[in-house]
Amino acid sequence: MCNWTIRSFLRLPSACISLLLISFLAFADPPTVPFNISCQGWEADTTRFYWAHDGENVTEYRVQKNVDGAGWNTVTTVASDDDKRYFDTGIDTEKNHRYRVTAFNDVDDTSATSAICNNRKIYTTEHFRIFYGLRGTSDDCPQIDGNDVCLDNINDGSTNRYVKLAGDAMEDSLEAFPRVGFGTSKGTEAPGDLDRIPVNVVWCDGGGCAGGGGLGLSPLLLETAFDFTSRVGDPVAYIVSLHEVFHFLQRDYPGLKDPSGAWVTEGQARSTQDKFCMGENRSTCYDFDDIDTGYAGYVPQVDGYMLSTFRAINESSYDAALFWTYLTEKYGNDPDDSDTVENGMNLMVTFWEEVEADGEIDGISALNKALATLGHTEKFKDVWKDFSVANYAKDLSGPGVNSKYQYDDMAEAGGTYDPVMLTVNQAITNADQIIRTGEFVEQWGANYYEIQPDPSVVNVDIQVTQDSLSTLYFTVLGIQGSDITFEEHDQSRNFEISLPNDSFDKVVVIVTALEQLANYRISINGIDPVLVIKRPTTGNSVAVGDPAAPDKFLVALELIDGAGEPITGVDLNDFSFTVGGNAVTPADIITASSVQDQHWFVIRAPAQTTNGLFDLQADYAGGQTDVEDDSVNYASRNDVDSVITLDRSGSMDDFNKFESAQDAAKLFIDSWRGGDQIALVSFADGVTVGSLTPWTDAPGGGSRQAIFDQIDLLLPDGGTALGDALQDSWDELDINGDSAHDWAIVLLSDGLQTSGAANFPDVVSAIRGSSGSKPVIHAVAVGPDADQREMQRAATATNGTYQYIALPASAAAASRSTMASSTSSAITSSSVQLNFDQRYRVVASKMDNLQQIFNLVGPMLADGNPDKDVVTIPVENGGAELVLSLSFDGVTDADIVLRDPNGFPVPEFKSNLRHSIWRVSNPLGGNWTLELAKPEGPIILKLLENFFGLIISPAYAQSAEYLSPYLVHAALRSETRMDMYFPLPPNERIVGTS
Repeated sequence: MCNWTIRSFLRLPSACISLLLISFLAFADPPTVPFNISCQGWEADTTRFYWAHDGENVTEYRVQKNVDGAGWNTVTTVASDDDKRYFDTGIDTEKNHRYRVTAFNDVDDTSATSAICNNRKIYTTEHFRIFYGLRGTSDDCPQIDGNDVCLDNINDGSTNRYVKLAGDAMEDSLEAFPRVGFGTSKGTEAPGDLDRIPVNVVWCDGGGCAGGGGLGLSPLLLETAFDFTSRVGDPVAYIVSLHEVFHFLQRDYPGLKDPSGAWVTEGQARSTQDKFCMGENRSTCYDFDDIDTGYAGYVPQVDGYMLSTFRAINESSYDAALFWTYLTEKYGNDPDDSDTVENGMNLMVTFWEEVEADGEIDGISALNKALATLGHTEKFKDVWKDFSVANYAKDLSGPGVNSKYQYDDMAEAGGTYDPVMLTVNQAITNADQIIRTGEFVEQWGANYYEIQPDPSVVNVDIQVTQDSLSTLYFTVLGIQGSDITFEEHDQSRNFEISLPNDSFDKVVVIVTALEQLANYRISINGIDPVLVIKRPTTGNSVAVGDPAAPDKFLVALELIDGAGEPITGVDLNDFSFTVGGNAVTPADIITASSVQDQHWFVIRAPAQTTNGLFDLQADYAGGQTDVEDDSVNYASRNDVDSVITLDRSGSMDDFNKFESAQDAAKLFIDSWRGGDQIALVSFADGVTVGSLTPWTDAPGGGSRQAIFDQIDLLLPDGGTALGDALQDSWDELDINGDSAHDWAIVLLSDGLQTSGAANFPDVVSAIRGSSGSKPVIHAVAVGPDADQREMQRAATATNGTYQYIALPASAAAASRSTMASSTSSAITSSSVQLNFDQRYRVVASKMDNLQQIFNLVGPMLADGNPDKDVVTIPVENGGAELVLSLSFDGVTDADIVLRDPNGFPVPEFKSNLRHSIWRVSNPLGGNWTLELAKPEGPIILKLLENFFGLIISPAYAQSAEYLSPYLVHAALRSETRMDMYFPLPPNERIVGTS
């Protein structure tokens, strides 16, 4: 019996390895069972069979069918990477067709058989064909995600009660559309050559869904009870049917090209639940204008929007419903203005006519055209400004309240909307001051601040100053009782007003964003000194690590008087702090200093019992206090979603660039761990996008090995679609990324953009200007032909890193360099490989919020030992995590041991034949040692000769004793930090000042 290391084994001839791998595969786990089985209809004689599966350890799926109990037969196989579906056409609907599926791997192991579903029953109306199943019958009704897909078997006469309800509700919806002005055929056209619109009763997005292939309605909602006489219950079965049929009408007006079209399609559809009366006859139709509760209801949706008005209205979805209601009420003009339900719906009609006439238009442009067609001079921006004020003023009723701030619906039963959420809701006296720093509002969003001044307050001073350069729309309302007695508006970057207190019960400040998002500070105050926490803030929190052993952090304070001028010469011992209610002891105030008009403290955060965001409170002995909510973040580490965007154009084949990039990408993948997500995007003339998946190493190597396999299959060829690659990488993060994670794109390329539709600088600009979660771009430019300027701009614009790998521009240049001197620095495969490795590790450390502490390229030739190196890595005390990487130029069989300062070996986190990664939590301070040694060459070679009959040349035997070139890189999560302060006067402290 012979033994060998895994490293040595994997250096054996491929034929030997293949035989062993076949043996290993025989013991692979069989696939898991496919789930979420569903049978749906399309044509009357068609069954669409769907399933879901995790896709791991699967090569194909086999679909089986049973007709009237005649036995199961395999009818098709589906490759694992194809859509998980089978369409059975031309079936005899008088017979019971049942379907199931099993998953197979490449050694023909099978999963257990899935659940069974059968072809659905059919209910037909004038325009719809409804496919459904019944619980408690011979129908097979496997649940989807634990939810019923079949209806309860309750009949009204010969027809199922719920399927009839759905059919009637959808037909009634179609009858309502022409009454308000839509074309008579709109919403009735079936897809393709079908004679009716297919509707499947199935678990569908929690309620209903609509697409080019028909509609879906969930049993749970169709079975929800509602009494028309008493108006008791939830009319969700009717309003969801209306909602989904309205989507079909929208699709009959082609041409909407909006970056976030849901604010139009879903916002309108939710609004119509309140604005439409279902049925042909207006006097007898069904409307739900008086219903203010229920699942998927209109009024609950409005109330939800009232809690998040700072979000961009044109990037929302259902929450835009109230905006469309406001438009119809204020800018629609029906002959019968007394119809408080459907009045103004011609605005929506005109909107869709403009969409269809243009053929390619975004929602804002289409709305502007519709407003002009209806005779209005206002545009979207004008409507938005009034709408943002109306959302507060709607609850007022005095003579000074402009009618444009009122909703007709609120005067009717069921039309009471909740008050808008107030960012500030506070009473103030003459000595009070309200300061909010780190405030944020998205484009086409609004924030609301309400104060109740004490009668002793003479003036209410309001200041809004921006860190950004955006133009905002400011509104100040002075309110007495329920009336507006003072109103002022201003459109500018910053805003300031000193408002005499005219016996106001309330003073309201509305900060409304227009085309751009904004970060700003707001103060509403009397005249008294105030303590202000400048750093950290709610909008810019500080991470302090593990709650049991937190790090130090910097606090910056200002103490200002009523005129807004800093108070200097204070005793720093008079300040104290609490975090999350836990006091910071004097011993944990590490240092303190006054820096011009600010007061800086480095404090060690007190321990907490859980992760999370905690309030910071600062107190001054004069009685002043400031609190920054959720400004101190206790969390060991942010998880990271990273996309490796790898250039595989033909030029990457030169100088071993592509092979080196492949190997370095694997090192980068092993820089991550559970909780992170990874994806591979490669590009040449076109782009291949891999799905963003959680980083796992099991079973079967997990996503780590899956991406390794994807990397190995890549071949360099073609042009450079740089812009498309960046856009597709961003799209993958936007679709599958976790918004709670840090997002990053690691872009490696050696050339200028030569193909593709998207322009690289335009995509960078779009990422930079986007709201919500967006990625940091880490750019690695390879060689002189890379687009160094634009890649560096991409990194700078997104707060990423820029790395450059120097290479000759051509083979001729490399040849000349090599010929010039035998000792010249001509490019070699080893320098290329380790160059790539180093750049990826630098990027990974930055993304993981680590500080680089060590970098070394070996072997260490001066130590006099040709087959062993001992690398010493000094590590400071108090680090939270050490990440150390070792990578070789090519495959190595070196023996590798990492030892802590006490001499104990530390196991690897991940490794392959070329690299190793160690992750150490709370590493000991001191000198860590990394030992690298070649195994005894002659012993290994003798084993290969005797065991496998290989013939080893003497030259190879001699060279095998020496270490290959290698790179050691170490990074530490540490509380050591550097802070910089630019001593500019307060009026010059503007972002971008130089």
